[in-house]
Amino acid sequence: MPHNNDESTEEPKKKKLKFLQDYKGLILSGAKTSTIRKGHKSKYQEGDVVDIVAGDEVIGEAVIKAVRHTTFKELTPKDARKDGFSSKSKLKKALKEIYGEFKSDDPITQIEFEMVKRKR
Repeated sequence: MPHNNDESTEEPKKKKLKFLQDYKGLILSGAKTSTIRKGHKSKYQEGDVVDIVAGDEVIGEAVIKAVRHTTFKELTPKDARKDGFSSKSKLKKALKEIYGEFKSDDPITQIEFEMVKRKR
């Protein structure tokens, strides 16, 4: 009698961390090592290996170093610099362009990553 194994032997699909094409240079240069996402995101976990996508292009692979659930008002100037911005006000302006209006105490998720492989 044949053994029917219902469990898939395929590897799970790799997660993608997506960015606007504009951020490609900052990511590849190492100037952007984190991203802020509006809301409480639980999709990413510390240690996950993800594809980094800028626009429609996979530009490399990264390891998630930390995931922090917080609010914009709790972010520091250092957090803004990790995201590739010189100040919190410039980060807030960019986030408003992406997400529209949000309050400083709305929940956000900060995802820190380290590039481990860059596409040539």
